[in-house]
Amino acid sequence: FDGLDNETDVNNATLQVSSYLCGDSITSSANLTANVIGCTGVGLNIIADDVILDCGNKLISGTGSRGIYVGDKDRVTIKNCNVSGFVDSIVFQNSLNSWVINNTINGSSRVGLFLEGVNHSTLLANKITDTVTAGIFLNGSTSNYNNSILNNTILRNNGSVPTGISEVDIGGIALSSNLNVFNRFEGNNISHNKYRGVFFGFYSDNTTFRNNFLQNNTFGYVLTYLSTGAYLNFTSERLYDHATAIGGYTSTGSSVVFRDSIFVGNTYDVNLTSAVVSNITFINGSLNKNKLRVPSNSYTYFKSYVTVNVSLVSGLPADGVNLTAYNSLNEVVDVGTTAANGIARLNVMEFYRSNNVNYFVTPSTIKVTHKNYSQNSTSIDLLNVTEAYVNITTRVFGCG
Repeated sequence: FDGLDNETDVNNATLQVSSYLCGDSITSSANLTANVIGCTGVGLNIIADDVILDCGNKLISGTGSRGIYVGDKDRVTIKNCNVSGFVDSIVFQNSLNSWVINNTINGSSRVGLFLEGVNHSTLLANKITDTVTAGIFLNGSTSNYNNSILNNTILRNNGSVPTGISEVDIGGIALSSNLNVFNRFEGNNISHNKYRGVFFGFYSDNTTFRNNFLQNNTFGYVLTYLSTGAYLNFTSERLYDHATAIGGYTSTGSSVVFRDSIFVGNTYDVNLTSAVVSNITFINGSLNKNKLRVPSNSYTYFKSYVTVNVSLVSGLPADGVNLTAYNSLNEVVDVGTTAANGIARLNVMEFYRSNNVNYFVTPSTIKVTHKNYSQNSTSIDLLNVTEAYVNITTRVFGCG
């Protein structure tokens, strides 16, 4: 054994040589049989379509620019790799229908997973820790479109600002482009990251988040530069122990909705920037009314689920009946139609907040507003209620 980086000493007798060395190019599917370490440039380059690289948990390490690089290649899979060091550990540029599965990324001096011009691809069950800048970075000089980021663990990323990334682009996950659209984030653990857990910048639009767990980041979600007409949907999110759980600002005409989400132990559940108009809606959330900072030019709306059971005087369910919910100011806050079982669920406002004042608009009225049905109604007080159930009986008007 002569101590070269790509050799292994087994019982001081057997020499195993890796099939790949630092800087090698991969042109077909491969299983890594030994570590690739000490790389001062690119670790491995994948230069063909339809390649599966299975590292078998072998180590790729170094101080070079990229651990694994995929450029202008489609249907590439990288799995079971242990990548340590490098400026950016795994980089995809201009790739379609690719997969990054079950990799462990540690200690990048900039970004763990860097995506640019990546579409219809999946990041699944990766563990990304202790990067200097961001765990996952979606850059956007070209589009990152319709990707799924699922069940990843993103911990202890430091959020410093190296060359090539501006200060606002740091955190556990950073979406830094107006071309990050229709992406899905689900089941991720984004915790203990310095500064931002998830940062939205430069008009990242039409993105859904579901069942993500965020704990002890300085900020949970930071919303900035959302364009008019942008849509962000958050469902069943859990945000614990942040200085600010939801911060930043949106823009006039954008739609940001948090539904069925839990907020616990945050200094501020909502803390919006005063310089820009923002509008956010929370439905069935556990936010603390004393932990909301909303300036005079912004509004946050807090709604509850009201399940309405509509039946006919005969006792049968009233199918296809239109319902309208009014707040205490007699303003329409939601409309709905009963299903075959006579049930409809409406989102009815309890209060809204602006200029750091809570404006309560309950009790609310639920009214049958369907032609040829009696306009029966019921009233409900939603103060400190996140979900309620009401019954309405109506009758059909016929000739005579």
